[in-house]
Amino acid sequence: MKKIEVIVPQVVVEVIKKRLKEIFGEDIKNGKRNEGYPGITIYEVEGRGLGHGDIHIWGGKKFEVNTFPKSKIEMVVLDEDVERIVENIIVVVNESELVADTKHKGKIFISTVDDCIRIRDRSRGEDAIN
Repeated sequence: MKKIEVIVPQVVVEVIKKRLKEIFGEDIKNGKRNEGYPGITIYEVEGRGLGHGDIHIWGGKKFEVNTFPKSKIEMVVLDEDVERIVENIIVVVNESELVADTKHKGKIFISTVDDCIRIRDRSRGEDAIN
């Protein structure tokens, strides 16, 4: 199992969610979903990468904005789904007209998950995420 963490501008989150539903074949109309569609957690966060903040002038005074609004998407998925998910996220963000800044499109982090336990029924590992 792998944990995928995606940090992107907030404007592209809905587009990413839509693409994930498409690749996993979620049938929204019938309220059913295919096996393997990852659970997803989305946070609104602030941060910045290696670049410096922007200088703004407001009310005649200069001030520096050091952090920017972003979204963090987390999901734990099966190993065989990682590359498909990552590639689709990269394509969606790069093709999106919502991200005008070509320099600051975000980052994807992938880490190994040793175990997962569903509290309700104590199932473990892949059974807990399916």
